[in-house]
Amino acid sequence: MIVLAAIVCALALYGTFSLAKCAAAYFKEAGPEHPPSESLVMFVKNREESVEGMVRSAVWRALSKSGGRTVDDIVVVDLGSEDETFEILMRLQSEYEFLYAMKREQYIEKIQEM
Repeated sequence: MIVLAAIVCALALYGTFSLAKCAAAYFKEAGPEHPPSESLVMFVKNREESVEGMVRSAVWRALSKSGGRTVDDIVVVDLGSEDETFEILMRLQSEYEFLYAMKREQYIEKIQEM
C-alpha cells in the first residue's frame, strides 16, 4: 500500500513540475494579445461516488471566476480506477467542451510531448 501511495505521489509531483515548467515558458511568451490561461488538473482513483460532484464543483467555480464567459481547461486524470470513475468522467466530458478526461498513461504521454 505504501509503494502504491509513493508511486501516485511521484506521478503527481512529476506532473506538477512538468506543468509548472510549461506554464513558465508560456507566461514568458505571453503578451497582451495572448493573455495567460489556467488549467486545473485533478487526479482521481476509485471515486465513482464523488467524482461527478467534484468535477461539477470545479466547473461551477471556473464559470463563476470567469463571469460565465470562457472557461480554461479542466483535466481529470484517472489513476487506474477499478470502478465506474472513468466512465463517469467520459460522460461529463461530453457535457463540457473544456473538460478532458484521460487515463494515467495518456496524461504521461501528453506531459512528455510538452
